[in-house]
Amino acid sequence: MNDIGTTTFHDVKQYSPKSPSRQLSSKYKSYYQADLPTISMISVKDALKNQILSLDIDMCEPDAENAFFVANLDEVYNQHFRWKSLLPRIEPFYAVKCNPDPLLLRLLASLGTGFDCASKVEIQTILDIGVDPSKIIYANPCKQASFVRYAAEHNVKMMTFDNSDELYKIKRYFPDAQLVLRILTDDTMSLCKLGLKFGASLDSTEALLQTARKLDLNVIGVSFHVGSGCYDENAFIDAVHRARFVFDQASELGFNLHLLDVGGGFSHSRNCDGITFEKIAAILGPEIDSLFPPNVRVIAEPGRYYAAPAFTIATHIIARRTVLSNGDVQTLDMDTVLNDETQTRDDHSGYMCKCY
Repeated sequence: MNDIGTTTFHDVKQYSPKSPSRQLSSKYKSYYQADLPTISMISVKDALKNQILSLDIDMCEPDAENAFFVANLDEVYNQHFRWKSLLPRIEPFYAVKCNPDPLLLRLLASLGTGFDCASKVEIQTILDIGVDPSKIIYANPCKQASFVRYAAEHNVKMMTFDNSDELYKIKRYFPDAQLVLRILTDDTMSLCKLGLKFGASLDSTEALLQTARKLDLNVIGVSFHVGSGCYDENAFIDAVHRARFVFDQASELGFNLHLLDVGGGFSHSRNCDGITFEKIAAILGPEIDSLFPPNVRVIAEPGRYYAAPAFTIATHIIARRTVLSNGDVQTLDMDTVLNDETQTRDDHSGYMCKCY
């Protein structure tokens, strides 16, 4: 899929008293001339409509009918200002795997976010746009040995682990790494349950810390992830208490932990009937302050929180069928679809645009 348009950066000045628009516009002039998506002054709705109506489905190239995104980067800035207002202590490290759009990454970098990278390619992408290695966490508890070497070569020190094999691997290829122990949390209230793959149970954390101590490795903190698409704000509270338990374990073993990574799962929704970022922040921020002293650095790994409100996808309908109420199926040919506006109820009946 391709990105065909975004709004310009100087529209963001209304959302912040600091008004960084002039700095952003100047910084991005060189990027506009690179091989990046088109920048547009028009609205998302008009960008979608213009692209759709510009296609001639009888004569266009084979790839011209591919699905495409339109991104409103004002929304990214809105989300960042929302985050800094409600969770000022927690530093966002954007999860690159969520959406590695080049303009999105550059905007987030200019706003000062860090980056959660899960692979060598993601690390390279972030380093290539000029981000300092200290602003990257290699948040994959199970890494290829060559990728650990790559991180060492590029001084990307912060990385997670949740098993002893990983500790021995890091000892061999990057003994100076700054390690973050990823723990298992209750993710039953999430759409994507990452605990099926990652996270050390509290029954195993002491043994892992002892192994790290034996190997003379530098464990600096604890991380967790309540699952992507979490719909219960109390899941964060339970996870924070588990992290506090591991902090205390580590202290007894001689470690001085000073980093807490609260992962992702943050809602971007503003629908007050469901979970919202405001509801999460209202309990997460105070709970962290009550359990962890100010010298503990706190970061998070939001992904969809930043990307979902900004990106709208359009996709070409290539065929369809209508299922009647009695269960019989009527198959319609494309001539019928294209000539019957009552079937789709949009301006260009061969296409469908859906805004998320």
